[in-house]
Amino acid sequence: MQIITGRICKLLHDSVGEVNGFSLDTGLDVRFPPERAARVLTVVTAGSRVEIHARMRVGRVGDDCADVKFVTNLDSGQSVDLSPPPTSHSPEVSTYIYAPPRKETPLAPALETGCEFQPLATASDVAHRIEQAHERLHRIQVFLMYLKMTNQKNSGLSDYLDEAEHTFVQALSRYEARDFEGAREYVAASSDLSRLVEILISRTFSLNPSQSKFVPPLTDHVSACDDRASAQRDLDRIERLLSRVQWVTENGTLSSEDCNQVKRLSSWGERLCQWAHRLLDADAIEDAIEFAQAAGAAICSAEHLCRECYVTRSADPQPLSASN
Repeated sequence: MQIITGRICKLLHDSVGEVNGFSLDTGLDVRFPPERAARVLTVVTAGSRVEIHARMRVGRVGDDCADVKFVTNLDSGQSVDLSPPPTSHSPEVSTYIYAPPRKETPLAPALETGCEFQPLATASDVAHRIEQAHERLHRIQVFLMYLKMTNQKNSGLSDYLDEAEHTFVQALSRYEARDFEGAREYVAASSDLSRLVEILISRTFSLNPSQSKFVPPLTDHVSACDDRASAQRDLDRIERLLSRVQWVTENGTLSSEDCNQVKRLSSWGERLCQWAHRLLDADAIEDAIEFAQAAGAAICSAEHLCRECYVTRSADPQPLSASN
């Protein structure tokens, strides 16, 4: 997935005359299914400045072409998500991510204490968080491009990254609807998922210590605990949070779509917890901590989505007034 900006020069059409893309002033052709053209044209048109998230491929005549996932009009700030919901399976991350124990990695951030009560969200606060999350997605793209340029493996991360981008678009949608509480939870979920991707990317860099010096550490990076007892306590805390999230999916009243999204994230967290336990049993303390951090990021993301469904929506005064 790449993030590309430019101005729309012209609309593109298929053989039967239906709009199926547009050309940017950079010379890039952007494609999408014709049945989604109506959604795109409600947000952008010829002359619009846009930012797109797309997967690159080679066109029929050997030119570069982009299959768009979502589009943002940089003039109006409106966005449209063209990607289907991410798959429900757990990503198969290559074995290099589960490599034997090694030294600390430069991208793994410290464990957080989880979601806490927050004051009501404001437009400026949420806008700042959205900007930070956007920069983090850009940063991941740079790392993945670097891995590709240096012929290092990075397979298995696309599902995690797609979910981070999907929740980011959900945050934008809530923000545009002036649901700042919901936007804050979605953007927090996106940031947690970006953090998960960063942790797994860091394992690739760790296999080549000579390249680690080119990777700047996260500003919030703090050395994690390095003893078995502390690592086990952190893992226990994360699994307690996982149990609460799983209880909500089994006993709550989430919509089918929300429930599937939360289940997807919690299943990823559960799988990463299992790897953390295996590494801890093998006395690979640092690696176990890192996987616990990755699991915590996935599960905290799921908790943010639960909060968006139960806390922010229940706080919306409109449904109450409508029932009166």
